Amino acid sequence: MAYIKPICNCGTDLIFTQEFFYREQWRIGPNGKLFDRRMRQSEDDKYVLYEMLRCPQCLEHYEFEYDELGRIIVVGNIVAGFSTSGHNTSVLRKAT
Repeated sequence: MAYIKPICNCGTDLIFTQEFFYREQWRIGPNGKLFDRRMRQSEDDKYVLYEMLRCPQCLEHYEFEYDELGRIIVVGNIVAGFSTSGHNTSVLRKAT
């Protein structure tokens, strides 16, 4: 069977997206203030939170897997946890 490139329900080509967070660290100076320059980052300071396929047009998110040839295939829509703006709603909670 021929490979079919992942597309959104709206017809737009999907893009591969990784969400990261980074740890940044600063030394504390003898005066109790942070040094101007942060410490050197290592590979342990970069974390991948989530990988998904995302539509740049309508901002829908899709789960994916790799087939037996290592190609990306869509396995489902991601509904819970994302707002219509494409942001993770668990991060966007209002402070009470």
